[in-house]
Amino acid sequence: MGDDGKKPGWKFWATMIVVVPVLYVASIGPVSFAIRRHWFPTALYGPVKAVYWPIKWIEGNGPLPIRAALGRYGRLWFTAFVVSALWQHVCTGSHEMLR
Repeated sequence: MGDDGKKPGWKFWATMIVVVPVLYVASIGPVSFAIRRHWFPTALYGPVKAVYWPIKWIEGNGPLPIRAALGRYGRLWFTAFVVSALWQHVCTGSHEMLR
């Protein structure tokens, strides 16, 4: 919205229709990573699951190309989790790999 007080036009809304869903789907990776690292309070697990249940449903029941893409994206973030846990173990000598 500009400083001149005009309402957002069709370009703004067209951008939002594309950008918001893309960011929503893309955010499941970092959120999953943060949950695995226990960066969220346990009380937020339920609400987070509720927010992302449509993506999890599509991952299990959607068309095969979309399921495959979501699976690859999830594995990418899981790999980041494993690497970060291993790096923490190497750097600190900690035997606690998952926190």
